Amino acid sequence: MHASEILTESLVAVANWWRRAREEMQSFDEIAHFSPQEMEAIAADCGISVDQFTRIVRLGPHAADELNAMLAALDLDMGDFDRSAQREMTVNCAECASKGACRRSLQRGTAANDFRDFCANAERLTLAMAG
Repeated sequence: MHASEILTESLVAVANWWRRAREEMQSFDEIAHFSPQEMEAIAADCGISVDQFTRIVRLGPHAADELNAMLAALDLDMGDFDRSAQREMTVNCAECASKGACRRSLQRGTAANDFRDFCANAERLTLAMAG
């Protein structure tokens, strides 16, 4: 790899990081202006607690991006699950502590074989694959 390619990749990575950081700050700034009643109503509409809603918003709009990639890797679709399961899986993914393992598995193309080792949604995904 040439030095110019390395520099280009580095600049792209920094630009992507900056874009995501800016999106995350915007999301958090937006909810900071909500009244407690508005927060409760929004969280209730989402079917989660205010604390969960606040944590997820702080994680940013891409906090559960891995979920759709994982579903695709397992030949599943979000439509295969009811709304309650979709919500639970999205929250699990957003708050997951195994993002690194998940991303590596997805990048390597091994997710279908090893997701059970790290995925917070492994049990539900396994049942869906069997069904």
